[in-house]
Amino acid sequence: MISRVFTAALSCIVLLSGMSGAQAFSIPEGTAKDQGVAFGTGCQIYGYMSNNNVQGVSGYLQVGPWVGRGFAAGVSYHLWGTADSNVSLSGTGANPTSGGIFGPITETYLETKCGLTNVTNLDQGFVGGPAYKDASRLFITFRAEEDGKLYDYFGELNGVTDSSITATKTEVIANVEPPTVTLSGAPATYSGTSPFSVTATFSADMTGFDDPAADITAVNASVAIGGVDDVYTLTITPDGAGDISLMIPAGAAKGPDETENLPSNTVEIAELVSEPETQKHDVSDFLQTRNGLLASNQPGVTRFLQDQGCGAFSAGASDGGSSASGCVQNGYTWTDFTGSWTDAQSYTLVTIGAHHMIGPDTLAGVMIQVDNFGYDAGNTSGSGWMAGPYFATRLAGQKLYLEGRLLYGQTDNTLTPDGADAVDFETERWLTQLRMSGEYQLPRMVLTPLADLTYSTDCTRNTPEEILGSCVGLTQVSAGLDFKTPLDVNVGALELQGGLSGIYAETWGGQSDFEGGRGRAHLGVNYSYSDSLNIGAGMFYDGIGIREDAWGGRLTFDLKF
Repeated sequence: MISRVFTAALSCIVLLSGMSGAQAFSIPEGTAKDQGVAFGTGCQIYGYMSNNNVQGVSGYLQVGPWVGRGFAAGVSYHLWGTADSNVSLSGTGANPTSGGIFGPITETYLETKCGLTNVTNLDQGFVGGPAYKDASRLFITFRAEEDGKLYDYFGELNGVTDSSITATKTEVIANVEPPTVTLSGAPATYSGTSPFSVTATFSADMTGFDDPAADITAVNASVAIGGVDDVYTLTITPDGAGDISLMIPAGAAKGPDETENLPSNTVEIAELVSEPETQKHDVSDFLQTRNGLLASNQPGVTRFLQDQGCGAFSAGASDGGSSASGCVQNGYTWTDFTGSWTDAQSYTLVTIGAHHMIGPDTLAGVMIQVDNFGYDAGNTSGSGWMAGPYFATRLAGQKLYLEGRLLYGQTDNTLTPDGADAVDFETERWLTQLRMSGEYQLPRMVLTPLADLTYSTDCTRNTPEEILGSCVGLTQVSAGLDFKTPLDVNVGALELQGGLSGIYAETWGGQSDFEGGRGRAHLGVNYSYSDSLNIGAGMFYDGIGIREDAWGGRLTFDLKF
């Protein structure tokens, strides 16, 4: 049971202090204290204490119809005493003189005199005594129904030194079990986009279940709600993007006493697709994943204007897998390699480039790329090439650089469905990229602002009819600020590196398209010994501002040659 105090004013406690002789109850001489609470039809629980300087402290608890304090006719005196009289519930103490009822309170009395019903848990009495001066507590407590509600009633004179009077009326509220809800009647599978129905059954009549966006969690489908009280019909319209999942979260509707529902069961409806349709799904998923890897692994060419060139090998490892990269240069010709491997996929990209300096601040050249991608999902793999021009330039008098490239290429791929013959298919792809970077020197820190715009597509060509039309695209805009600052060490050089970036991306044509932004932060250290050896360690967090995030660490080893 949950108890709620009916009114704050009625539960006030009056603290009485002082001591008179050996009496247990104590208030200052010449004073009187009282406290009461109304209940029923004109009744009160009323406590009174006084010190008249003659008899000392005396008091009583009065329960019944209220006509004023004192020995008025028709008023029930629960307990009464003086310093020398005995405390009594049976009328053997000081008797009232005006016809009042003296003695214990009964359930019948409370029901007939005060209009209560179902009076229970009645308890009354005193602690100490029998002389009033030795009593330390007088009390009455009971439970009853009043105006359709259940209350606990309590009155008390209490205290050995700092005496107090309490009179309260507290509403008793029963614990209400939260309503449950069950989803039923869903088919095991579906195909196409034809609507079907699912029934939501609550354990009580509910209100507020009328907003599909807020009240239902649906994946790969839209929902309309119909119904009233405890049974609702959900009309499900698939969007054809995959298996459907339905669930009603906690708090979607309200029932008795404004209690909110518990979460429902989760219903899964599998999409029933033909073999060609399944193959098309696998191909578009493969293309979308490779397209993102191709865009994110593009080698930078601004370094050739920064006197950095290339000539190093780097290897890294994290919880998700491992990676390696390297670059060699001979004059204006260079080769760059990058690769990454996880349990689910592997990707390598080799780039060969050659350029010509057009003045001290601009270069232009041509690059050729070859990549290979293995993807466990759908047992798909493919190799391809890309080629096209690139450039890099530095704004006159500024440490601000701009680079760009435009690449075209083709791929040969193989899809090997479980228990089926391999399917070969080809694609053609485009990639364009503009990247701007800068460098700002502070006393002990270098700031590097970055901005990047990438657009790429990968579409099937000369393929079997069942997977024709698979075409995916990526548009990505990113901007950020990196920093590096030296740390004091005795041997070699130690540098603290970090940065924060924001990324907006939009993909289309795949099985898990998305559009939105996220943030990424990274922090690490790099130790170099002479010009040939670099060791780095760090961590990153990707997914700031979105639900699906990723984090990890890195350990790198760079050897220049």
